[in-house]
Amino acid sequence: MISFYQVYKACIVVFVVFISFRVEAQQSDKKIDFILSQKEIEVTGNDLTNIILKVINRGNLSLNARVRIVGDKSMQLLSKENRSVTLQPGDSLFIPVKFLMPDKLTAGLDYRVNCYLEDEKGLLKQETCIIRIGIKKNVTMTALISNIVLSGQNDSINIPVRIANEGNTVQKISIVPTFPSTSQGSGFHSTIQLTIPAFKDTLIYIHKPITREILQSESYLINILGIYFNGDLFGQSNVDVQVLKSIRKRNFDPETTQYRGNYNNNISLTAQNFLNEYAAYELAGGGVLDFPGTRLGYNIDATVFQNNPNNPNLRNTFISLESHNTGLTVGNIARNFDLNLNGRGATAFLADTARKNNYEVGYIDNSSNLITNSGNLVYDSGRSAWGKFEHTGKSLVFQTTAIYNKDPYMLVDNVLIGNDFSWITSKKNRFSATFNAGSTDEFNDSTKEKLGFLAGLNADWKIRGLLLNSSNLVSTGYYPGNRKGSSIFTERLSYYSKSINLWAGFNYFNYHPSALASSIYSNKYGSSKSEIGISKIFGNLSFLLSPVYQTEMGQYSLVLNSYSQEKIEALRLVTQMNYSNRVTKQSLFINLESGVAHNSFNDKDQFQLKVSGNYRHGPFNINTNLQYGNFYLGEAFNSYTRQIGNFSSFSIVPGIQKKLFKNKMIVDAGISYNKSSTIGKSWLLTGRTEYQLSSGTQCFASLAGSQYTYDQNKYTSNNLQLGITQKIANARLGKNLNTLEVFVYKDENQNGQYDGGDSNAMWQLIYISGTAFITNREGVITYKNLKESNYSIAIPTSGQWYSPDQQILLNQKHIRLEIPLSKTATLKGKITYLFNDFSYEIKKAQLGVTIQASDERGRVTKTKTDDTGQFVFYLPVGNYTISIASNDLPEEVTCSNNNQDVLVVQEIIGNVNFELNVKGRKVETKKFVSPSLLKSNIKD
Repeated sequence: MISFYQVYKACIVVFVVFISFRVEAQQSDKKIDFILSQKEIEVTGNDLTNIILKVINRGNLSLNARVRIVGDKSMQLLSKENRSVTLQPGDSLFIPVKFLMPDKLTAGLDYRVNCYLEDEKGLLKQETCIIRIGIKKNVTMTALISNIVLSGQNDSINIPVRIANEGNTVQKISIVPTFPSTSQGSGFHSTIQLTIPAFKDTLIYIHKPITREILQSESYLINILGIYFNGDLFGQSNVDVQVLKSIRKRNFDPETTQYRGNYNNNISLTAQNFLNEYAAYELAGGGVLDFPGTRLGYNIDATVFQNNPNNPNLRNTFISLESHNTGLTVGNIARNFDLNLNGRGATAFLADTARKNNYEVGYIDNSSNLITNSGNLVYDSGRSAWGKFEHTGKSLVFQTTAIYNKDPYMLVDNVLIGNDFSWITSKKNRFSATFNAGSTDEFNDSTKEKLGFLAGLNADWKIRGLLLNSSNLVSTGYYPGNRKGSSIFTERLSYYSKSINLWAGFNYFNYHPSALASSIYSNKYGSSKSEIGISKIFGNLSFLLSPVYQTEMGQYSLVLNSYSQEKIEALRLVTQMNYSNRVTKQSLFINLESGVAHNSFNDKDQFQLKVSGNYRHGPFNINTNLQYGNFYLGEAFNSYTRQIGNFSSFSIVPGIQKKLFKNKMIVDAGISYNKSSTIGKSWLLTGRTEYQLSSGTQCFASLAGSQYTYDQNKYTSNNLQLGITQKIANARLGKNLNTLEVFVYKDENQNGQYDGGDSNAMWQLIYISGTAFITNREGVITYKNLKESNYSIAIPTSGQWYSPDQQILLNQKHIRLEIPLSKTATLKGKITYLFNDFSYEIKKAQLGVTIQASDERGRVTKTKTDDTGQFVFYLPVGNYTISIASNDLPEEVTCSNNNQDVLVVQEIIGNVNFELNVKGRKVETKKFVSPSLLKSNIKD
């Protein structure tokens, strides 16, 4: 008999099976694809972002559902949050989802957009898009003043600098102000380091005490750099500083003609080995004398020895005349071609600027002393002549040189023709090629002539972070140039990124020149080096690691008149560490090389170790070097001949530099100790003092004392030097230079003439074409050495006195101009920003907005607002139109009450205010309907 429990259990099983089949049937009827076009998006803030949501009905029944979109609270969703959809079987629908991310979101955070598909029974599908905030690095720097005027009453320079981090990450930055070296040693002010949060700004002040050296300068430029922690530059500002004077001489403008000669424009007199029988006196320096369109330059380097005064030595001494792209130089001439030429003679050049061509010819005898023979009684000095053509195009540079050289030392005549090409691509990649040919023959036998050639190919190629440097050269043994018998191959491939640098390099050098029978013996030498390396920067610390394999081959004489080829090869690991901190003024550099070497003088492998380092802290500096083992073949040869095994050496060089008397005196002192297993040991004590007597005169004294010990022999020497250096101003002849004298007075009776009752305007600030002056007790300033031209004169309004700007044509030797000052009234005002709910988000720029006042004659007076938006005018009595310069306002801002008419009355302070309306955003909504939407009759 079937129990009630069995019947109940069977019903439950049937019901469960029925429900399972029913659910499976429904799922087959409602098979839906719910897909987002993007699952992850990276934005930087203030970005309008669009993603597409795709819904496909793959079931057998129509779909009646709702799409619900939910974003994080920080996001501004621009699409509808809910929308109903009806899809027939096999139909699809694309739904755009638009949202706006705010502009002040910190990098590294994730936000989500969740999309839900729901019907009357609940959730059908769900998709999520992750919005990642990418890094946006944007720090700006602005010096809030661009000009500083100093008088004797100033005690310091203070420059306000605004730093704003408009990016979305915390930034560590450095502010580096640079002053002229005359006012502060090396010229660098103490570095200011800041850590500034995202979307924040701050105001810092650069402070510089006023020194006598600063007041002696008429003007100079302060350069302020903003640098990211990784060394990238993000901002630069310049502040012009002028020292007020009542009398100035205008500095000459640079000549428009590009002269070739460079001159130090100073002269130095130095005595070496002073109070010693080997004393020598040296006169060195140079300068120029400018004529209209022509320059005469000179340079001198003369030495007279106390024990041989009749044979002075003149080197690097010449006179040069340049005019209209032509030039002639007579005296000591030096040219670094593939044959180095140095001697006394002359050279001339011609520049065809239209075609960018240059021509040069020259002739010298090969004597280094300008006024006497070389002093060698065995051979004469020889002579050389050359001609050169050079074309410099935008991307192609070509140079060809023809040289004749008579060399009595080698007893040969050399003829050489060289050709060099250089090509720079649009991406700044460089290729260069060289092909030279020449001949060498003996003095006494011209039939012994040998031809020689040289060919080279170089490339510097950069592709993104990859940099290829390739230098290749091959020459024959009888090539007449300096690189005869050479094979040189240098290849280096580097990868640079912000975090790490990698490189691999190979260098091969072989030197095997040939010589004519009557010439001196020539040596043979070769070397190779292979390396790979990696370096990385960790803040103020950089680290380098590089394995190196190196070989060296040379020819040595171990038996009289017999030579053998010797060799050394080594495998080493190079490690470097460099630490630098501008704030603490400390730096540390350490280089460590260690490995194993084998040389042909010794059958055993030898350990190698070399440690070198430098530490600097403020004025203190110390260098040290320690070496054990033969690193080079020459060291191995010396160790073998002296039978001392491994070469070893040690040196330490501490030093200090101190500035005294407000940087007018610089004192350097140092001591050096060196000890070597092959050349003995030595001490060297040095000291040098420089003192700035005036802005153009400097004197110095130095003392060097040394002691050298080698094989029980001791050598000592002392050298005292005294000297003085004088700067030389460029002299100019043939120029019409004029003087402008300006007399400023307070016109009490307002009649425009200086008469009874009027007074001199003492200590009045005046600008002449941007150069600042201050009147003396007589109310006068004087500006000398002026060219004929138009000059602008501006007197800033201060207190109750005013004068309009004016122009003057200076076309006479001396012009005196009298300027009356008129009494003024005061007009004050303020700018105010007005916002509404839809206004753009802008910064209220209150500082530096230009306000201008136009009188009835059309004359315009300008002033600027302070950091609170307030401004003030000092104007003569009369009617004015006051307005804001529209160029100083953002595009989103308009002034509703611009161009206000005001009557300025004396002894009454007027008031005028401006209202700045910030425009509202235009919110525009558009509806897009796709064909599938029309087909499925979507209901909003």
